Amino acid sequence: GGLLGYISYVGYMHLQHQTVYPPVDAICPFGGLASLYSLVFHGEYLQRIFISSFILLGITVVMVAVSGRSFCGWICPLGTLQGIFAGVGRRLFGRKQRLDMTRDGRWRRLRWPILVVFTVGAWYGGKLLIRPYDPWVAWMHIWEPMEVLEEFPIGLAVLVLSLLGGMLVARPFCRYLCPMGIFLSLIHIS
Repeated sequence: GGLLGYISYVGYMHLQHQTVYPPVDAICPFGGLASLYSLVFHGEYLQRIFISSFILLGITVVMVAVSGRSFCGWICPLGTLQGIFAGVGRRLFGRKQRLDMTRDGRWRRLRWPILVVFTVGAWYGGKLLIRPYDPWVAWMHIWEPMEVLEEFPIGLAVLVLSLLGGMLVARPFCRYLCPMGIFLSLIHIS
C-alpha cells in the first residue's frame, strides 16, 4: 500500500511538471523489457524510457528468480490497487467467484499474445505500443481527467474493468492481461 501511495505521488508530481519526478514509463520494469531490443541493437532507449526501467527490470528478474513471483504479489502497485478493490468486493459480496479451470485457462492464454504483440511491436516499432492501453498509465494520469479521457480512454476502460472485476474475481488484469506477469512466469517456473 505504501508503494502504491508513493508511486501515485510520483506520478502526480510529474504531471505537475516537477522535472525531478520521472514519467510513469521510467518507473515500470515492462518499459525496460519493451526497450531492450532498441538498447541492445541501436544503442538508444525508446521515447519516455530511462535507465531506471532497465534497473527495475533487472531487479525484478533477480527477485523473481530468487523468490518466485514476489514482484506481482508484493510490489506491483496495480496488483495492490486491485487488491484494495478485492477487499471492498469481499465486504460487499462475500467470497470471490471461482471460474471453472477450463474457462480460467483459456482466459489466461490471452497474456501470451499480449506479451508478444506489445514487446515485439515496441522492438520493431520504436515506441511503447502498450502505453494507450495500459491501465497503470491511465491510473498515473488520473489526476488530469481530460488528458486521461483523451489520450488513454482504452487504458482507463481496462483500469475500471479490472478494478470492478477485481471485486468478483481475484486480480483480473494480472491473471488475464498482464504482459509482465507472463514474462515473469518464464523466469520462475513453479
